Amino acid sequence: MSDTTSPFVFPEKATHEVVLELIRAGKISYASDASDVFTHMLNHYRAERDRPQQEDKAS
Repeated sequence: MSDTTSPFVFPEKATHEVVLELIRAGKISYASDASDVFTHMLNHYRAERDRPQQEDKAS
């Protein structure tokens, strides 16, 4: 993945690309499903991006 789509640097853009690929692959058929997947993936990418900082605070 290039820097412009890295989920750690640009989580919104990376999430958008993942959802588009899922739609193209036929895994998402409804707009509400796309919205749910987008929200879930974006929250996941942000949590993973912030995890090292949280682990440093804990130790």
